[in-house]
Amino acid sequence: MAELGLVLKESWRRYRASPVLWQEALQLAFVGVLGILFLGSLFIGAGTGGVGLLLLGVGAYMAMALAGLGGVCAAVCGGRAATSKDFSGGRKRFFWRAAGFLALVNLTSAVFGLIAGGLGVPGVGSSRLLSLNPATASAAAALGPQALVWTQVYGAVSGLVIALLFCFGGAATALENIPTTRGISRGLDFVGRRFWLALGLLVLAALVVQGPALILVVPVIANLPSLTGPGAAPAALTVAAWTVPLALAFAVYTCFAAPFALLMMFVAYGRHRGLVQPLAPSPAAPPPATPTAPSRPGAPTGTPPAGAGPSSPGAG
Repeated sequence: MAELGLVLKESWRRYRASPVLWQEALQLAFVGVLGILFLGSLFIGAGTGGVGLLLLGVGAYMAMALAGLGGVCAAVCGGRAATSKDFSGGRKRFFWRAAGFLALVNLTSAVFGLIAGGLGVPGVGSSRLLSLNPATASAAAALGPQALVWTQVYGAVSGLVIALLFCFGGAATALENIPTTRGISRGLDFVGRRFWLALGLLVLAALVVQGPALILVVPVIANLPSLTGPGAAPAALTVAAWTVPLALAFAVYTCFAAPFALLMMFVAYGRHRGLVQPLAPSPAAPPPATPTAPSRPGAPTGTPPAGAGPSSPGAG
């Protein structure tokens, strides 16, 4: 618990000194939304091929974003004042490694989906209810309370396992500038040696990023009985009127919270490997100069006055 507090404190100190983290995240979110709308208008009408191209474009954009933020977090852990140049540099150095990393994460998620199907877990796609997509609220309600609980539990457990497998591997890859597979291996070594710290960090990161989204669930739970049956459409519109403004505010909040959660993983792994350097003072605020003591007047020089004593030890 003490080490978790140290990591949290150090991460917050460096996050406050690095506004480029959330600035880049806000810019990424804004450009990403515009890009999805533009590409969607071009490709959706092209059928399955257009949807595939859209998904490929989204994946490439996510890899670019992860690579850039990884470069910024590595610079922050190195003790430097991070700038947008660190983002562009990370994007160039780590793009293909980030793309491979995301491919492995998605492949593992697909395997968990197959396992869920084999175990008969219903409505795994609705396990994102806490993210509150109102379009899936009616389908989630149709599962029934017990099935919905099992779906949420399975989604939470599988998500935590995937995070333990990969989150610290991404930090290792960027901090040590190593291939993706070797970074994942070193991340797993960190999890094995610092399991409770890693678990605590991931739970804390989930609460920081997703915690406010619990507010969005309240209107859904209150209207679950009315989200099925003939009157589902008006009820869904009522829920959307409550939740859409909150969802937009939550999306902006995530641009501040997600980079902080990412930085926590970097700081924890960097401390374990001795890669976190002291934070350099900001160039805009140099340390104050040390005041010097006023100089005393020097001894008088010249011929001593009469009667002042002998001018040398041997004088008499």
